[in-house]
Amino acid sequence: MQWGFRYFTEKHVLVLGTFFKDVLVSGGWEEANDLHDIVGWNDDDYTMAKDTPLDLISTILEGISRLNYQFRFRILELLKLKYRNAEINDGVNEELYSVVRSHLNCTDALVFMSASILKSCPATPVTETIGSLLTTGLVLSTIDSLHEYEWYLNESIEGKYIGSNQKDHIRPLFDATRYADTITFASEFFEKRLDQFRGRLGSLHPGHKLEEDDIILKLFLSPAPVSVTTVVRGLFLRQLVETNE
Repeated sequence: MQWGFRYFTEKHVLVLGTFFKDVLVSGGWEEANDLHDIVGWNDDDYTMAKDTPLDLISTILEGISRLNYQFRFRILELLKLKYRNAEINDGVNEELYSVVRSHLNCTDALVFMSASILKSCPATPVTETIGSLLTTGLVLSTIDSLHEYEWYLNESIEGKYIGSNQKDHIRPLFDATRYADTITFASEFFEKRLDQFRGRLGSLHPGHKLEEDDIILKLFLSPAPVSVTTVVRGLFLRQLVETNE
């Protein structure tokens, strides 16, 4: 799945999202009528519903997450091509918008699947692993410092989830000082991120103003979309993310 899509369309989102939901339902994990029925943690439950193909679920989530991450890398490479010369190449621009759309569609698919997990699965050691895969995929699709996570494209991610307390990772999402720093240095934050992004792109033609590019602004210099932050917050609140590895 990671290498099987050149572009990811809205139809892919619909088909894979529906298939994922059907896999949960076929295993007995239907959406709860009252979410209070699935709130809480069962430390003794290491199973999901009978006959649920957990390997298939993990493959789908890891495949789409890595595909999305590859699209994000491709966007960076195309931006380098776009702005290294005074004149903008129309072919590069066209390819760039196609890859951006694929990236956004992949993110929508992960959000859809996260919502399905949130509405269907109680928190157990097994569903926590699934939620961790989703959280990692969503976070790595929205952060700007991609060079720190190039291992994600090819290495196993088991035990290396964003939520876990790993020394070689960024601060956990639930670290309060992470957000306090953002508020404290709000006036400097945009310029700092813009400078970091310029450094990431390398040598560019000085005639271009990166801060006026909608793709750069929305994907690399702005907070994650509300849809992403909502489901990630939900996965943490529902105890569906590994946080104490």
